[in-house]
Amino acid sequence: KYFVEAIESVGVAEQTVAREYLVVKEVLTYSDPATGSEIAIIPSDTYEVTTMVDFGTKVLGTQNATLKNISEFKDEISSARTFSFLHELEMLLDHGLIKGGDISNAIVYVDKDLTPETTEKLKKAFGKDNVSIRPNGILDNLNLNYPNEAARHKLLDVIGDLALAGVKIKGKVIANKPGHYVNTQFAKKLNRQWKLQRSEERRVGKECR
Repeated sequence: KYFVEAIESVGVAEQTVAREYLVVKEVLTYSDPATGSEIAIIPSDTYEVTTMVDFGTKVLGTQNATLKNISEFKDEISSARTFSFLHELEMLLDHGLIKGGDISNAIVYVDKDLTPETTEKLKKAFGKDNVSIRPNGILDNLNLNYPNEAARHKLLDVIGDLALAGVKIKGKVIANKPGHYVNTQFAKKLNRQWKLQRSEERRVGKECR
């Protein structure tokens, strides 16, 4: 969200060179058996992304999110915050991490009992006099920006990670339980595909001359 606002504050300049695209012509996939994460891309005239998340917890459940056009990113995706589960937060606290964080910029799903010991750790970490659990299972006084904010944030991650492919994409991405590792590995695969596409275009161009 803040990057979008910063870019809009200075504006953009149209370039004189035609934009290049990785045009997806066949299905490409990548999966991580260890986590069950899967990501695929299929042919499409535009860049679309769909994410599905299911961590096997009742508090989060199963969520889906879809971006039909990148122009929707600002209003529909950019303000979707990162999230974690209470058991993950406890581990970070025990290792002296998440310094400087606060409960307002990340969603904490309470997937286990909030013990007095953990409550004290959270109060100290976030500089609060008290922490509590909302009826929807989220830690403290936090309102969700969207009912499926977790899935939207995963979609945000996919867009950011696949930008590492180094080229604009024409294809529809479908990601199940995406994560940064599987996303970036897939970005490498897309980059290799892009290099092959450029080589083929150059070969054809030489033959035409």
